[in-house]
Amino acid sequence: KRIKRLKPSDEGFWNTVKICRGHTDEVSSVACSPGGDWIVSGSWDKTVRIWDQRSLEEICCMKGHAQRVTCVAWIGDPTREVVASASEDGTIRTWEMSGRELKRFEGHTGSVTSISCSPIFLDRFASASEDMTVRIWGISSGKQINICRGHTDKITSVAWSPHGHRIASSSMDDTARIWCVSSGHEIT
Repeated sequence: KRIKRLKPSDEGFWNTVKICRGHTDEVSSVACSPGGDWIVSGSWDKTVRIWDQRSLEEICCMKGHAQRVTCVAWIGDPTREVVASASEDGTIRTWEMSGRELKRFEGHTGSVTSISCSPIFLDRFASASEDMTVRIWGISSGKQINICRGHTDKITSVAWSPHGHRIASSSMDDTARIWCVSSGHEIT
């Protein structure tokens, strides 16, 4: 429902400086833009909002997901400022700062729980889902590049390695797994 900006106090605690208001349900995810000028938030109200980091004024509200937004991320070329949002509806959408939807990524059969952008291959991102798969996508093409299968329960998060050739995932099956990006195979 709101996002708080905090600053340290003299006692070492953080105090609220300003609150972003606009969402009408729980805020599930936030991410700062690579340059630090913008904040993106996703909410159970099915919207994605962009805020000016300095004023915390709302810049844009994106609507399109049929169910709750579970996570948001800035993806691709940092100079282009593209936002990705994922939802319980199983889709991932990319958006321009203007609020225009660029692409819709479909393939997951369950709620998408996590998105991670490649630190090296700027045209790639990974997604994790309750459907027990990690999927690797091409941002420009909108196409699925690879599927990583092996978890036996919902996947809760995904992260790229710094060199960009491996992906880690965590799951409710009590495991964390490492995947080869090019093949989609688990590294054992």
